[in-house]
Amino acid sequence: MITTPDPTSYDVVSGGSIDASSLGNGCGGFIADAADFEFSSDAGFLDLYVSIQASEDTALVINTPDGNWICDDDSGGGLDSSIHFNNPDDGVYDVWIGAYSSKNTYHAILHISELGAYSN
Repeated sequence: MITTPDPTSYDVVSGGSIDASSLGNGCGGFIADAADFEFSSDAGFLDLYVSIQASEDTALVINTPDGNWICDDDSGGGLDSSIHFNNPDDGVYDVWIGAYSSKNTYHAILHISELGAYSN
């Protein structure tokens, strides 16, 4: 499903003008109108971990292949976000990284793994 090495890491930029709280499910922060990152998953026997590493407080917003919105703030330790999918669905996952001001953007690193969540 995910390419090696595991975790695979990508540079992303957080923030945008859309208030993610409008999505419900405890979502927060401001996100862009288009996903910051998109990846496909093949359902398998491994779990899926999506984590953010940033120097500023960010939020993680994911739209799953079945159309559900899953969000997290700070579960990755400190101000970092992390979402764990047990038995992930097949399909495309759209990922947004939110900032807590519509006027700020921050550099962040997105980590995707089948082995475990990123921890600093």
